[in-house]
Amino acid sequence: MSMSRSCGCLLTVALLLFGSGCATKQRLEVKGVVTLDGIPLEEAQVLFIPVGKGRLAMAATGEDGSFTMSTFQGADADVGVWRGVYKVTVTRGRYPDPGTPRGPQYTEGLKYDEEYMREHRKLVAAQQKKSPPLAKVPKVYSNPATTPLPLIRVPTNGPVHLELDSKADEKSPEPQKQASS
Repeated sequence: MSMSRSCGCLLTVALLLFGSGCATKQRLEVKGVVTLDGIPLEEAQVLFIPVGKGRLAMAATGEDGSFTMSTFQGADADVGVWRGVYKVTVTRGRYPDPGTPRGPQYTEGLKYDEEYMREHRKLVAAQQKKSPPLAKVPKVYSNPATTPLPLIRVPTNGPVHLELDSKADEKSPEPQKQASS
């Protein structure tokens, strides 16, 4: 076999090995913290919406406002985010969800979906008769067209810090710029 042909075969094998290794590294870890007026925002939903290439990713925040993004599309759904640029939205209800640590608890012994649905409606209705325990997240953060949060480029340079302002609905949205994470 000639030298050039041997080098060509080795290059082909190397590209195949490199390519297959890259396929397993499509998702990259993205962690961060959400705050509202400097206070960690718990029980919020963070959504990364791709601008161009990428896949939709989401996370729920913990008590300390921290989150780890996950991709939930297709056969390769798992923890992590695909490379790309993303718009970010943050939402949260005013009441904790039933069955969660801070929310009302379901009656024990429910067996059927219909029973859970009936119980869920009753728990939600009972909650809404009380003052909301969770601070309101301004609506501007829930809409990809109006969110003032900066675009996020994945891979990031460390944790993502999403700082929300409770008065953001009162301010006019500024054009989005890319975040330096």
